[in-house]
Amino acid sequence: MLTAGCAAPGAAEREAAQRARLAQQGFAVVVDACLYRQNPPLVSNAFLRRESLAAAAAIGQNLLRQLDARALRHGSVSIPFLCGSLAEDAPVKPNVAEALGAPAKVATVFPVPLAEASTPAAVLDAQRALFVMTSEQLREPRPLSPRRELSPAQRATLRQALGSSQVLVVIARGASISSALATTDVVLGLLLGGGGCRLGEGDCELQSTTHEGMRADALWLDLEDGSAPRLAKPVDIGERRGLLADLDPLLMPPYAESAWVERLLGSLGLPLAPGKAR
Repeated sequence: MLTAGCAAPGAAEREAAQRARLAQQGFAVVVDACLYRQNPPLVSNAFLRRESLAAAAAIGQNLLRQLDARALRHGSVSIPFLCGSLAEDAPVKPNVAEALGAPAKVATVFPVPLAEASTPAAVLDAQRALFVMTSEQLREPRPLSPRRELSPAQRATLRQALGSSQVLVVIARGASISSALATTDVVLGLLLGGGGCRLGEGDCELQSTTHEGMRADALWLDLEDGSAPRLAKPVDIGERRGLLADLDPLLMPPYAESAWVERLLGSLGLPLAPGKAR
């Protein structure tokens, strides 16, 4: 399944070449999760580091299981940032809390890089550019402006760092609402449905909605030829209250369930696991 628009001359040949590269190299898997906590008045709202990274790790392992079930080769999961998908939507540094209930502090850098200190600056820049491009493509699937496209040098840097030209990027953005706000409109529009994010000093002003949950997006990017990525249909994950309560190790969090990943990968045109009907 290609992105919107008519098939250009040579599209079938490019797709065949891309699938051949995938069979030879396997996927490099890049995951980003971003959980935002909306608190009652007098308590700062914040992005949650521990919970976001726990979600990203669980999603990554879920993806690997589903790729294995489809007999698709892959490498390990890369989680380069906390809230990397907001790379283009955070002109002012917002609040980040180490965990739910911990004090919120204004981030000195956002998105928060998770790479080791020895990671070359070129790799960090290319990873950030990857998320800027991904966010823009998910926001409005159309040809990217030249400044949003990955440069040949950035594509080469990512190919070397990730070990493959075929990149599966999965972004999960979500929100948790304090029970004290159960009957109050809350500001979570970007995380659950797109749209602009106006980040004030330490806080995130988003469009209003009244439920919590997560939404996952994915794209399949070919770093070899730089063609437009394939986009998955967005999938809602755990659209209910108590999202963070599901982080209890005795319970299965919604992002560890397999059904949503099957739908996400299926909409990218990837083969189904044996015995599964489309």
